[in-house]
Amino acid sequence: QVFSELVGLLTERRAAGGLGVDAPVFSRVHQVLSDGMLGYRQALKLNQVPFPFAYAQMLALMLSLLGASYPVLAASQLGGSDSTIFLAPLLVFMTMLAYVGLTNVARALEDPFA
Repeated sequence: QVFSELVGLLTERRAAGGLGVDAPVFSRVHQVLSDGMLGYRQALKLNQVPFPFAYAQMLALMLSLLGASYPVLAASQLGGSDSTIFLAPLLVFMTMLAYVGLTNVARALEDPFA
């Protein structure tokens, strides 16, 4: 609605002599406005397509399974010597912090104004 009114007003103004630009420059104005409208429609399409619920639930389940199994795996692989006693918990904490952080960022990007 606004886009078509803007293009109509620009065309009328140029036809009346109010815009003293050559035809190639005016054509470029139309092209830039059209590119902006195309970007708007693409963003609108992304906004209207919902994120699959089953995929979100599967991500939550896999993150929970990773949180339950990764500490056991890290402790068994790193051994229990005195030099690596703090390495397994630190490795698990940093890895889980990164994955949970990425999940929370993805949720915030999915609906930024909620």
